[in-house]
Amino acid sequence: MTKFVYNQYDYSFDLKTVFDGNVSRAYFIEIGSFDTYEDMKIGASNLASYIYEQISNKYYVYTAITKSRENAKKLKEYFSKNGYNIYIKEIAIENEAFMEKLYEYDTLLANLNDEKAIMTLCTQVLTTYEELVTKNVHN
Repeated sequence: MTKFVYNQYDYSFDLKTVFDGNVSRAYFIEIGSFDTYEDMKIGASNLASYIYEQISNKYYVYTAITKSRENAKKLKEYFSKNGYNIYIKEIAIENEAFMEKLYEYDTLLANLNDEKAIMTLCTQVLTTYEELVTKNVHN
């Protein structure tokens, strides 16, 4: 069981790595893993928004989600330029409404170059993820 938290909200659900071509996939932009909650909070303190999962005794921080490999590369470059060691993790998402919204966000992201606009869009994506995916897991 993994645990995702967006700001002060606490939700638990299973994450699935994508191996099946029939499952919708998304690329989670990971800025790193941390040994303690306190280290994680410090490491993510300069981010506008983020979510994290706790696996065993490690905290993995994600700052963006995209369906597009091209956008994943773009986000990796953007966050790397800002000093983060970026990893791209492919994860299954079984929420069609979120995936439809993510497609819309990806269309916008593909045309953005302004850093503030990219950060604003990343925050919107994480907020939508929290509203459509994590809340639905607990309803």
